[in-house]
Amino acid sequence: MRLARSVGLVKGEWVAIDGSKFQAVSSVKSVREREALERYLEQLEQSDEQDEVVIDPSAVASALEKLHRHPEPEVAFMRTTPGFLPAYNVQAAVDAEHALIVAQQVTVQAGDNGSLQPMAGSRAGSDGRACAADQRGCRCGLLEWKAGRSLRG
Repeated sequence: MRLARSVGLVKGEWVAIDGSKFQAVSSVKSVREREALERYLEQLEQSDEQDEVVIDPSAVASALEKLHRHPEPEVAFMRTTPGFLPAYNVQAAVDAEHALIVAQQVTVQAGDNGSLQPMAGSRAGSDGRACAADQRGCRCGLLEWKAGRSLRG
């Protein structure tokens, strides 16, 4: 990043921020199974507080083993073009002049709103650069964010 700035490839006067959904490797079935196992273990935890409940240790061990073997324990369901699928939301901040990515973030939060201000803050920071996001990202049309000022539509 420092090299790109030093040779003038990243001016940072305007930074565009947007997110895209990327389908996870995990199948819908495996993610649903993981969620069911998590609910099962949570129910066991709650029922463990009651003394009269009998818990099968082998079933708990099996559930824990399956959870530990899951390839993507953090993946979440998101609405994508083909429907609700296990996916990640990848946010990118791009320098407007030379279209170079200056920051990125991968999250399991479906909406862009939660990532917008942190991404803008990381790019607009103290040097006064401005950021723009699309209509879906801010739900209020094109928005501008400058260091020290709040978001506005």
